[in-house]
Amino acid sequence: PLLSSSSELDENMALELPGWPEEAAARLKLLVPEEYATDCVYCHLRLDAAQRLLYVVAVTAQEEEQVLDVIDVDDMIGADMKIELRDTTKDSQQSSTGAKPVTGRPSNEPATDTLTDRQGQATLTIYSYPRRDPANESWIRNWCGFRSKYPPPNPPSYERVSDPSKLKERVAHHRIFPLAPTEDLKEANLLLQGIRRLATGFPSERHFLVICSPVSGPRKDAPEIYERKVRPVLEQAGISSEMMVTTHAGHGRERMAAASGSSDGADKDVTTFDGLIVMGGDGLIYEVVNGIMDREDSEAALRKVKIGIVGCGTSNGLAASLAKHASEMDDIMTCLFMIAKSKTIQIDLSKHQTQNSTMYSFLSYEYAMVADIDIQSEVIRWMGSLRFDLWGVLSVLRMRRYR
Repeated sequence: PLLSSSSELDENMALELPGWPEEAAARLKLLVPEEYATDCVYCHLRLDAAQRLLYVVAVTAQEEEQVLDVIDVDDMIGADMKIELRDTTKDSQQSSTGAKPVTGRPSNEPATDTLTDRQGQATLTIYSYPRRDPANESWIRNWCGFRSKYPPPNPPSYERVSDPSKLKERVAHHRIFPLAPTEDLKEANLLLQGIRRLATGFPSERHFLVICSPVSGPRKDAPEIYERKVRPVLEQAGISSEMMVTTHAGHGRERMAAASGSSDGADKDVTTFDGLIVMGGDGLIYEVVNGIMDREDSEAALRKVKIGIVGCGTSNGLAASLAKHASEMDDIMTCLFMIAKSKTIQIDLSKHQTQNSTMYSFLSYEYAMVADIDIQSEVIRWMGSLRFDLWGVLSVLRMRRYR
């Protein structure tokens, strides 16, 4: 059986780009954001399918095209469009909050002397997480801690770095474009779906189950990480999620069993989800994998449901291996990025049978002193990965015999 886990871009997905609404993208007018240094008022998006680059293009007063920004499709995870009501009268705020109430007017008349004119403002947001390139930054500013949190727009001559090992962590570099006033949002919706297909290959929403261990890692803060980091990024990628917090050892394995048919839907079958996300250490992943392998339809379940990993444990061996294979940094943001992009790779499982049990492993089996170091050092979990070094020295000093 093969385990599908968030790591490397599926080859089938890399062969071709989904359909791009070229005509709608050219006709839809976007207001140029203030951070772009130009006198142009409107801009539009243009796709270079061969290079997998999305250009922000404006037209000058001389009818010449000007590239304001370049967005790498490989860094995009999704897009969203929101409509907010805003006041169009100049003194709407003053008339609604600062004016003194007029007594004696009929109750069916406005509460202020000035009517507030409101209209909807649609805003298109493209969510992008490029990797930070130290070559484009001043080492003096970095050393002093003055590195800009928000990268500048990419120049028209943008090119991808040939050696990914020189790049650092992924950082948020979202683009926000107000839409020019329009009565029909049909073209805007076509563009939105096109951007989503470009980013992940999924124009519609996906639904994931997040299994979270509250005791993993030295800080034991996986549930807080879900609320603070995981859920916002998933929503940006068009992924809705349900979080299940484990309450005891083996809970993850139990949850992988077939649906119990409860009326509240808390135990609906895991194969009804588009994917699973494991937030914990390698131990929780072990529970999930073995729970799936306990099912009668284990191989079909593994093929259907992708398993994403957000390393929140002490060592996070599998998460680190996947990041290494994808030439990415080993951190939580990278895990979320690969999950949002549906980057997958199949890995082998090893099977170990004894007279009384059958176990499946995705990393290694430990025996004798190595196993003792891993299990017995749980009492000093708060030390993080240093616990293995310390307990290893103690195990050597009090060497025991194994058979």
